[in-house]
Amino acid sequence: MIQTLYGYILAGIGVYFLVFSGINHIWQFICTKKPQNRLPGDLEPGEMAISVLIPARNEAENLGPCLESLLQQEYPSYEILVIDDNSEDATWRIMEEYAIKHPGRLRIFKGKPLPEDWQGKCWALDQLVGEARGRYLLFTDADTRHTPQSLAFAAANLEENRADMISGYTFQHMRTFGEKITVPLLYMLTTLFLLLPLNSLFKKVSLFSPAIGQYIGVNRRKFIAAGGWSLVKKQTTEDIFIARKCKKAGFRTFFLNCTRVVSCRMFSGFREARRGLSKNIFDFLGRISALLFFAFFAVLIFLVLPVYLGVFEFFRILCAGDLSMLCAPFRLCLLVNVLFIFLTWVFLFISQGLPWFYAFLYPIMFVNLLNIALLSWYRSGRAGYIWKGRKVL
Repeated sequence: MIQTLYGYILAGIGVYFLVFSGINHIWQFICTKKPQNRLPGDLEPGEMAISVLIPARNEAENLGPCLESLLQQEYPSYEILVIDDNSEDATWRIMEEYAIKHPGRLRIFKGKPLPEDWQGKCWALDQLVGEARGRYLLFTDADTRHTPQSLAFAAANLEENRADMISGYTFQHMRTFGEKITVPLLYMLTTLFLLLPLNSLFKKVSLFSPAIGQYIGVNRRKFIAAGGWSLVKKQTTEDIFIARKCKKAGFRTFFLNCTRVVSCRMFSGFREARRGLSKNIFDFLGRISALLFFAFFAVLIFLVLPVYLGVFEFFRILCAGDLSMLCAPFRLCLLVNVLFIFLTWVFLFISQGLPWFYAFLYPIMFVNLLNIALLSWYRSGRAGYIWKGRKVL
């Protein structure tokens, strides 16, 4: 009886994954508009259409290619603002070199010392917001690369969706095996947790409003009026929480597929990827230990264990040489769970422009997720994290 009930739950979870992610994929397809170079019709004198804001801390290796991509935009009205967030490498020197070459397009700033009650990235972005002249603000990271239509994409989606905030998944470059079993865990946001159509249905319910810090566009005046980055000044997972705060403030928000206009290599290998995600997971769950351990055991019992049970049952059938054993209810439920979750990852990777066969790694991804979750809980309650030379959490 217990085994049969467990099997039905497993089958239900497999169906949930596939349907849930399918709805989100269709919704993103509907809401994601094509790039357009059309300017807003009511720009005031001296007002730019878009201000691109980049915080840079110890980004000497990444900043140059990022700026090169942004300086080649086809969009007719934009400015780029970069702030050196108290870097310890050659970031400022690189910023100066580009500012000299592009004085009408690029403005650079030295960051003020970090106040005790702020996290570094939020503080850097808050300073840039005060200097921006754009109708819209596009927050992006120094490790991103933009196609020439990136700003046209942001403008079109803000205008045509009548949006106050947009964000979305960027194309992820993953070179090492460690990255391939870690970075795709980001997609769990819209595979398991957040049903995107509800984001539009419920106007001030913030639970369904995600954002990815690599690409966030907002209406400048409305963002400032709502409180800007001061709303999340102590959050480590600032992108998720700024989306929630803005939604509560009445913003019309959209989470899109941005993979065709912006890309990023978030981490340089497994160790950095593991540390990068672990500093965010516990914060994402509100730093509630009970919630983290509930999620831990749910993933273990309903997403990890079925794969290994399925392998065990497969070899039992193989050894017995009796395919009719596959028709047992529990084994059929195991098959539905594993197959449907596998197909979910296949469709997800295809939609993100990644090889579909990465889906075969999903059991290892979930085991890795468990490891990262425990690390996040342990480090958050004890030593914290050193990230880009600063302690967080």
